[in-house]
Amino acid sequence: MKRIFLIGLLLSFKLYSQEKPNEYKKLVDSAITIKSNQALEDFNHQLRKNINTENWRYYIENYKRRIENTYLIDENHQPYIIQPSNELGIKFKQMDIYDSKNKKELKKGISAWKIVSGLNENKLKIDIIEFTINYANKKYIFANGGGSTFIYEYSCEEKKWILISNKTNVL
Repeated sequence: MKRIFLIGLLLSFKLYSQEKPNEYKKLVDSAITIKSNQALEDFNHQLRKNINTENWRYYIENYKRRIENTYLIDENHQPYIIQPSNELGIKFKQMDIYDSKNKKELKKGISAWKIVSGLNENKLKIDIIEFTINYANKKYIFANGGGSTFIYEYSCEEKKWILISNKTNVL
């Protein structure tokens, strides 16, 4: 009888823990969504400019290619999976950059956003670092292109996380 009770208790804990939302993942996904919408808005703003030079057309083509082929990776260079959403401006791709089958694509170079986060007291800092990643001469080359920092603060009164800062740095 005790065994059945313990199994039922463990099963109920497991089911409850699976249904409880992962607030950390929601905050990171929210920061990615905000950043992707900002990038898409900036791209659309650039398209509205009336500049008809060969360099400008090349810049716009390259910008579009970056937006359509952006990969998400976590701080350990592993694929970061974000849930597809209508609010998401950019459709991201996933790749294990250290998998040998991806070296051919990495030789051409890819655009990636690296997600790095840290908790300090009641503030969660999420950095989204823009990279170009290449593989050449048996070495990985990471070129930083700027990024954004999002800071969320937990409000004990409201019992929720609040976005208090969003800064974008361009190199």
